[in-house]
Amino acid sequence: MEFITSKELRVYAGKILEKVRAGERFAITHRGKPVAWLIPFENDTPEEFSPLPYHEAWADIERALEASEPYYPEWHEALKESRRQK
Repeated sequence: MEFITSKELRVYAGKILEKVRAGERFAITHRGKPVAWLIPFENDTPEEFSPLPYHEAWADIERALEASEPYYPEWHEALKESRRQK
């Protein structure tokens, strides 16, 4: 496994993805610390790692939103908070 920086991933994304398709694995670092793995999908990838079709994924998102309570009661309060300077 090769270590690459997040900057290297941005700059050389195409070349790195070619290597991943060929079976290589990478550990991605940010500010010197590993944060993610970049590994190829296998033909026998478990179903939970397989991407869903758009309509199924969107239905899952809508179900999760319906089951959750909003942090802000009104959209304009959320917008006001997002624009607050820190």
